[in-house]
Amino acid sequence: ESLYKTIDRQKEDTKIIYGLSTDNKLEEKHWQELLKSIDRAKKILVLCGQLPPDFLLNDSLVQLCNDPRICVLTESHSNLVHDYFIGTIDRLIIGFDEEQIAFFRPDILITLGNNIISRKIKAYLREGNAEHWHIDAAAEPLDTFQRLKKIVPLSPRQFIVEWVQRHKPQSGNYATLLSAMHLQNRNSATSFIESTRFCDLSAMATIVSFLPDGSCLQMANSAVVRYIQLFDPRADIRYFANRGVSGIDGCTSTAAGAAYASGQLTTLITGDIAFLYDSNAFWNNYISDHLKIIVLNNAGGGIFRIIEGPSSSEAMEEFFETHHNRTAEALAAMYGIPYLSAADSNELSKGLSALYHSKGCMVLEVHTPRLENDKVLKDCFKMIKNNQLQLRNESLQLDKH
Repeated sequence: ESLYKTIDRQKEDTKIIYGLSTDNKLEEKHWQELLKSIDRAKKILVLCGQLPPDFLLNDSLVQLCNDPRICVLTESHSNLVHDYFIGTIDRLIIGFDEEQIAFFRPDILITLGNNIISRKIKAYLREGNAEHWHIDAAAEPLDTFQRLKKIVPLSPRQFIVEWVQRHKPQSGNYATLLSAMHLQNRNSATSFIESTRFCDLSAMATIVSFLPDGSCLQMANSAVVRYIQLFDPRADIRYFANRGVSGIDGCTSTAAGAAYASGQLTTLITGDIAFLYDSNAFWNNYISDHLKIIVLNNAGGGIFRIIEGPSSSEAMEEFFETHHNRTAEALAAMYGIPYLSAADSNELSKGLSALYHSKGCMVLEVHTPRLENDKVLKDCFKMIKNNQLQLRNESLQLDKH
């Protein structure tokens, strides 16, 4: 984290990453090598990053979940959704103690797709001893988890479909226990959000539930895309985000282009800084009537109050957060786009209803409390952690009796 602190680190020994040979098909010797490793493993984690929707891949991963040693973790922009998958990574692992972290770390980590959003899972997996295989037919991936051992040059669909055909499920408890924790944390988070005050977190819960069936969602960097990962993904929504260097550049422009090119109802959820930063996104003749824009305005870069590093820096308010008192209203008016605003839960529900019943492009700006959002989110995580600890202690007491 070069922006926040530095550390002394010794140069590591050279690491060898093997690229397996293929001619649109993995050689049999490589399959046998992979299957032997899979058979020996007690914990296999399939981690899915950015991918286009793929129903065959989705169904094949569901079949792999018949093996309780295999846990499938997804992020919303993987567009992979099923009750067997865990689609809220940070919500799952936020309350882990050292013993649970050690249990969570797999023997084999298999990654599909591109960028992973969760910072915490990157930190956990970098400290483990997992053997990492990345499945990708085209790109040379970065060694995100610093454990990369094999690059399998097949598409995720091709690899998973053939793995299912060759796979023999075994016994285990890895996925079973993680799924139980996932359900516990879902209940804790739901209970907390239903009773909390109006803020980024509660507003996002309402917005996600309002998204029309079969529509597309464009998630802006930086806080928005992270907040959405805290809610179970919907199978009827297609999720998109600009993930790479993770900057806020061009989020509105991308959504405007996507709505025009696809002809589908497209909702951009963005933050105030990202929206104002891309202020000339509407300076063209191709703004689609299908584009709906929701701006979460917390009067600055609220993400920097949440993540470690900036939040404890003396420079946070002036150089990271960039506190302001501007709104999106004048910018929308300049381009002739209808504008609505909301500052509480009732106004938000009414605004969302108006947004999706309007015939053209519209901006709905949601004003949330700048100095409360990070506290609410941290309180939510604290409640999840405490409930998880309580349930674990109760389980231990039952075991003793």
